[in-house]
Amino acid sequence: MKIPLALLASFLLSNGFYLTVLPLAQRVPREPAVVQEIERGPRGLHELALTFDAGGEDAGFADLLEALGRVRCTFFLTGQWMQAHPDHVAALLRAGHELANHTWNHRDLTQLKDEEIRSEILRTGMALNAVAKPQTLHLWRAPYGARNARVLSIAHQLGYISIYWTFDSLDSVDPPKSSDYLIARITHLTDAKLSGAILLMHVGEPSTVLAVPAILSDLQRRGLVPVTVSVLLAGQKFHPG
Repeated sequence: MKIPLALLASFLLSNGFYLTVLPLAQRVPREPAVVQEIERGPRGLHELALTFDAGGEDAGFADLLEALGRVRCTFFLTGQWMQAHPDHVAALLRAGHELANHTWNHRDLTQLKDEEIRSEILRTGMALNAVAKPQTLHLWRAPYGARNARVLSIAHQLGYISIYWTFDSLDSVDPPKSSDYLIARITHLTDAKLSGAILLMHVGEPSTVLAVPAILSDLQRRGLVPVTVSVLLAGQKFHPG
């Protein structure tokens, strides 16, 4: 049974309750949602982002850059990898790739104290700023994808947006994957699934180097354009940390 609004108001007032009804123009708007993590770009695009994590080996690095050709990708680098391979970092910049933060030591951040998490992110951020032009969006990715609300909140407070992934190629997951496996895993996805997607791959995986040309050829055939994460997210509004 529906109770008339006037009767309900009369009952509340007679029992000591006070109602405050603001005109629509005076109601306080909600704050925009705080974006701490992104796992895909907007749907309906003919674009997707290829991303490569570099925190371990560098096997086949030169061949990977050659296979990518003019395609621009986002590379998430650890500070230790940058320190060990300054020539690779320089090569990435010359090729026009986007560099992003993958912490310093590639540790599981969920197991660290707050100050340790800040140090892992900030130390690599300073290393990136020393070699590359500071970017409008501060992008980072947690090692192993290991993050929780505490880790994401700390990164957000530092001004970073976590970039997760839509699809993992599984190129770094045991057992070792063949290039044919990696090719099939990506190329079997529909256009709708790949639209705006963020794909995860890794530097230092020989099978990945072999798979990249076939993957790029398939994307080109479908009219899907690989871009950096920043380009994929261009035009999106984010609540700053």
